[in-house]
Amino acid sequence: MNLSTVAAGVGLLYALPHIYGILKPASFAAAMRQFPRSVPIGWVLTLVATAWFLYYVSLETVADFANM
Repeated sequence: MNLSTVAAGVGLLYALPHIYGILKPASFAAAMRQFPRSVPIGWVLTLVATAWFLYYVSLETVADFANM
């Protein structure tokens, strides 16, 4: 299996819920509103992800960003 086939498959899997949302927006919106949400947990996860990103950027050398 080559990379283009895997990418197309992942793209199709990602697009399926969105197609349903385009075809039936009211029922899709109602279904999405049933998912639990937590603002404090969202802030914590965002801060952890930001710290992880900054840590990995700090490991990179300047030569990796020289072309930018």
